[in-house]
Amino acid sequence: MPSIVGLGDFSNSDFKKVIKQFECSDDLKLFEYLKNNALTHHKQGLFQTYLFQDNEDYKGYISLASAQIAVDDTELRTILGVSNGVPYPISALKITRLCISDQFKRQQIGSLLVMFAEIAAYEQQNKIGCRALLVDAKEKAIGFYESLGFNVLGDMEDGICLMFKDIPSLRSKDIDHKVEQKEMVNEFIDFCEAFNLPHFAKTFEKILSEE
Repeated sequence: MPSIVGLGDFSNSDFKKVIKQFECSDDLKLFEYLKNNALTHHKQGLFQTYLFQDNEDYKGYISLASAQIAVDDTELRTILGVSNGVPYPISALKITRLCISDQFKRQQIGSLLVMFAEIAAYEQQNKIGCRALLVDAKEKAIGFYESLGFNVLGDMEDGICLMFKDIPSLRSKDIDHKVEQKEMVNEFIDFCEAFNLPHFAKTFEKILSEE
C-alpha cells in the first residue's frame, strides 16, 4: 500500500537505507538536500519533508515550509481577494523542493505529492490560516504546475518564477459549500485514506461533521 511518510518517522539508520536507493541524476542539488540536510531540517522544524513510499521503494519526496504574502505584495493579494484593509502579512504554504527518483518518473507521483501539499495547505488553513500554495518553479516545471492549477506571478528571474495556487476557504459563503466544497473535502478524505494520512483526514472529517 503506498503511503506518504514524514521524515520524523525515520531513525538515522533507517533514513540511510532510503538514501541508498534514491537517485536524482537530473538535479543533483535535490538529491544532495535529501541526503545531507532534509532529516536535520525536519527535526529542527525548519522544513517538513515527506517521502512517497510504495512497499520497500521510496519514489519521491516533497519539502514544505510556512510562508507569507507580504503587505506590499498587492498583485497577489488582489488576485486572492484579500482586502486592502488587512494590514498584515497573509499566511501561505510553500513547496520548497519536489523530487522524483529516476526510476519512478512519469508515474504521476509528482502530481500526487503536489495534491498532498494542497491538503497540507488546507490543514494549515484550518489551524492557523493559509491563503495560497506557493512554489518557485524552474522554467521546465512551469507546464507541470500549470496543469495542476497553479498560475505564474510576475516575470522569471534567474531561471525561476513564482507560481501560486489559490487556497480558498472551505467555509467560504462565496462558493456552493453544499456541493463544490463538500466534493473537495470528500476527495481529500479519500486521498488521506489511500495514502495512510489519518491525522490529515481528521481535519476534513471534522469539517464535514460541522455541516
